[in-house]
Amino acid sequence: MLSERLQCIVEAVGRAECVLDVGTDHGYVPIALIQNGQSERAIASDISISSLQKTKKQITHRGMTGIETRLGFGLDIIAPGECDAIVIAGMGGLLMADILLKGKIKLGHHFHLVLQPMNNVQTVRLALEAIGARLILEKMVFEDGHYYQIMAAEPGKMQISTPIDYWIGLADIREENKTFEEFVHHLIQKEKHILVQVSAINTDGARRKWHQSQGMLDMLKEVVARG
Repeated sequence: MLSERLQCIVEAVGRAECVLDVGTDHGYVPIALIQNGQSERAIASDISISSLQKTKKQITHRGMTGIETRLGFGLDIIAPGECDAIVIAGMGGLLMADILLKGKIKLGHHFHLVLQPMNNVQTVRLALEAIGARLILEKMVFEDGHYYQIMAAEPGKMQISTPIDYWIGLADIREENKTFEEFVHHLIQKEKHILVQVSAINTDGARRKWHQSQGMLDMLKEVVARG
């Protein structure tokens, strides 16, 4: 059975002719997509030979067909337009943004991206904006003590309402449910903690950090006030 996070990722894919799962690890996402009939073909890729071996073991164990494994970085392992859906999940936002920016030529004119960065989510949204993608889905999952932002994007112009959208998701499409509210309050407490820490340090770097955190805190409080 898939975790709530992985199930949300699978649902966000929808239907596709060919899905690429970057950093596949055990291959649970492409396996689920084939089993569910959401895609006839999937490519499970990773830069780790041992991870691909785990995926191959899972595929063999289930007696599945339709899933190919490829060793390599990001989108380097596919031809331009080969996959109409691409999943990149469970890795840092800086690496994810790097993959998107370097692999833009591989996306083709029609693509559906499903992304779940572990951190630096604002960098991922900025990268999507840079490659000409717009967000069409924003979901929040709380699992094992962590908040996970899951997003889907397609070709188009990004519609950012306020700068805080880069951090917490687009206001027009994000799900502002209990999990989202708890996430915003979590971020508020985090910024307050940073302010206390840097207030005791008398350096230019600490003062810059204080102003950054205070600015973030003000934006988060505005979100709560509007809610």
